[in-house]
Amino acid sequence: MQDPLFVNKIFGAILASALIFFGLPQLANAVLGGGGHHGKHHEVKFAYAPELKLEAGQSNGDSASADLGTLLAAANPDGGKRRTALCASCHSFEKGGPNLQGPNLYGVVGAPVANHAGFTYSAALKAFGGAWTYERLNEFLKQPQKAVPGTAMSFAGIAKPEQRAEVLAYLRTLSDAPVDFPAPAAAPAAAADAAPAEAAPSDAASAAPAGQATPEAADTSKEPG
Repeated sequence: MQDPLFVNKIFGAILASALIFFGLPQLANAVLGGGGHHGKHHEVKFAYAPELKLEAGQSNGDSASADLGTLLAAANPDGGKRRTALCASCHSFEKGGPNLQGPNLYGVVGAPVANHAGFTYSAALKAFGGAWTYERLNEFLKQPQKAVPGTAMSFAGIAKPEQRAEVLAYLRTLSDAPVDFPAPAAAPAAAADAAPAEAAPSDAASAAPAGQATPEAADTSKEPG
């Protein structure tokens, strides 16, 4: 006798296979953070830096508008170290460490761009030139392909300014002579009190119109009957 649930079991097996086939790669990417930073056909996002949900009434406008110096002054280097943990598959961070898929990053802050010994850089990064200032590193970490079009680093970037500041604060510690943070922007001057000061009461006699006696003056002008 044929199993009455035979057809249901077949559909169930097909559905389970489809879920495994399509869901497993997404799960692996979420746990491991994707592929390498420098491949040409991979877009990588930090699995450990999800977008934070805002509670009702909260806004991220303050962080978005805060200047880099202010963010760096408040940044936690240990948080940056944790955020760069998965980058270790492409970069080494210790002094004298090897080049991997990406260059060693010890002393990167303030160093000339595309100048680490023994690593072959993309033509775009070589043309970028200059030095890795905090400002330039901040823009590069935010969106590498926008900061340096044509770079081989296909990492998608770190959207949140505070998270980039933490990474920069950690990179600062990887140096024999750490580069000072840029100074925070000066706080805007306190707004002047808009309410005009109340005028002091004027002398009644002097304020009275010419030729019109004040009540006090009127009383004193009366002669006894």
